[in-house]
Amino acid sequence: MSYQANRLPIDRFNQFRVVGLNYGSCPAPVREALFLKDDDLPDFLESLQLVSRINAYAISTCDRIEVYYLNNQAGTFKTLILESLAEPTNIKAQYLKTLAYEHEGVAALRHFFRVTSALDSHVVGEPQILGQIRISHRIAKAVTTIDPLLDQIFEHAYLTAKRVRTETEISEGPTSLGAAAVRIARDIFADLSQCVAGIVGTEEMAAFLEEQFKKAGMNNFIYSKKYLMVSNRSKTTATPGYCRAVSEILSAADIALACNSPSGYALTKDMVKSAIKSRKHRPIFIIDLGVPRAVEPSIAQLSEAFVYDLDDLEQLAVEGMTKRRSAMAAAEEIVEHELTSFMKKFAQRDVGSFVSEIRDALEVQLLDVLRDKPHLSAEKASYLLLNKFLHQPTTQLKELSAENKLDTETERLIRRLFIPERGAKEDLSEL
Repeated sequence: MSYQANRLPIDRFNQFRVVGLNYGSCPAPVREALFLKDDDLPDFLESLQLVSRINAYAISTCDRIEVYYLNNQAGTFKTLILESLAEPTNIKAQYLKTLAYEHEGVAALRHFFRVTSALDSHVVGEPQILGQIRISHRIAKAVTTIDPLLDQIFEHAYLTAKRVRTETEISEGPTSLGAAAVRIARDIFADLSQCVAGIVGTEEMAAFLEEQFKKAGMNNFIYSKKYLMVSNRSKTTATPGYCRAVSEILSAADIALACNSPSGYALTKDMVKSAIKSRKHRPIFIIDLGVPRAVEPSIAQLSEAFVYDLDDLEQLAVEGMTKRRSAMAAAEEIVEHELTSFMKKFAQRDVGSFVSEIRDALEVQLLDVLRDKPHLSAEKASYLLLNKFLHQPTTQLKELSAENKLDTETERLIRRLFIPERGAKEDLSEL
C-alpha cells in the first residue's frame, strides 16, 4: 500500500480548519437567516464538494454555523463557504466575512474539542450540542466521503466531551428560571410525562414556563382562564366560579403555576389544604409568579406543598451558573490533556507510516535489482543492493558537508540510524 496515498502526515494538522459564525460574532437575525436544517445540510455539503472537491463537515444550531474541513488554502475555501451560506438569503457574503472567524491547525482542534464539550456554548455545559454534532456527522458521512483524519478528530472530540461531562460539574445545576422549575419538578416527580400542570391566571411568565415544561415532556395542562372575565379597561376580575375552578385545578394538578389574582391571593392555604386531602396527600409543586405574592405564605407550612417563587428560581439559576463557571477550569484542563494525547497518538501512527514509506522505497530498489540482474549470486546481489541503498544517503552527506550543515547533532543522528552499537544484538522482529 502506497504511503504517499494513505498515510496521514502530522503536517496535515495544519490543514485542519474551521470557518464559522456564532452567537459571539454574529447577530441573532443573521444566524436565523443562515440556519441550515438537517434536511438542508446534504445539499449544502454536496454543493461545496462539487465546486471545490473538498469534503467538509458542517454543524448548524441556534448558536452557531460552522464548517470543518482539510485544506491548505485558507482564504479561497472560506470565501466559497460564506458565499454558499449567503446565496439563498439577502445577506451579502462580503458582510459575512466581517463577522466570520477562522481557526487552523491546533487552534482549530482545540476549538472543536471545546465546542463538542459545550465549553463554547452560549449556555456553558448545555447538553444538546453533542447530539447535534453527532447528527451532523452522520449526515456528512452519508453524502460525502469523509477524510479519515476528520473521522479521527470527531471520535476523539466525542471522547473528550464524555470526559468533561462525567468528570466535572459543567452540566450540573439549572441556568435559567425555566430550567430551575423543570429541575425541581423532576426532583419531586421524576417522570414529567405523567404529570398534570394547572395554570391559574394569564401572566406571560406562566406561558413561558408552560413552554419549558412542554419541552421537558409534559403534555397535560389545565387552565383557569375561562373562569376569568376582562372588562373594557382590561382589568381582570373573577367570575363566581373562579374559586371552585381553582380548587378543581389544584386537586388534579401536580404542578400549579399561580399568577396575580384580581382579589387577594390566587391560592390560599385552605384551597391547597383541601386539594391535598382530595389528592390523598400526594405532593404538589406550586410556583408563585405573583408580584407581590400570588400564594398565601402559610401554604409553605404544609408538608405536601413545595412552594417556590421567582426569587427562589432565580437563586437556583445563579447557583447553577456559578457551579458551571467553577467547573470550567477542570474542563479546560481535560480538553488540553486530550488534545495533547490525540496529537501524541497521531504522531505515533504517523511514524509507523513513515517506516512503511522507507521500507516500500527499499523494496522497489530490491525488485529493480532482481528484475535487471536475475542471475547474480547472492553475494554480488547483496553488494549491489548495499551500494544502491547507500547512494542517496552518501550524496546527501556530501551536500550537507559542502554547505557546512553537517553539525554534531546531525552526525550523531546519522550514526544512530546507520551504524549499530558494538555488542548490540539486532532485533529482527520488525523486519
